[in-house]
Amino acid sequence: MLTGFVLCTSIENPQSILRDGIVLMGTPCYKAPELYDGQFDARSDLFACGSHSDVTVTPEMERRFPGVSSLVPLLLAKDPASRTQSARHAPLNCWS
Repeated sequence: MLTGFVLCTSIENPQSILRDGIVLMGTPCYKAPELYDGQFDARSDLFACGSHSDVTVTPEMERRFPGVSSLVPLLLAKDPASRTQSARHAPLNCWS
């Protein structure tokens, strides 16, 4: 589960969530909202990617890859049902 890149932490970390024996850790501002309810699926990873992309997509990237910035809002929808449903479909949404 990708919820942030700062994952060197103790399991006793209060930012961790345990569900079905799986410990979910990550940087709070990059975690998908549903993780706080103990729910997650592949769309949670897409939210984390969108969170990182929101701060890393630059005007230079937009010039080289037109439309890439339009992908970020599709990944950051608070409701997983409104989010891009899979990584495979994300580029199609971005450049269609």
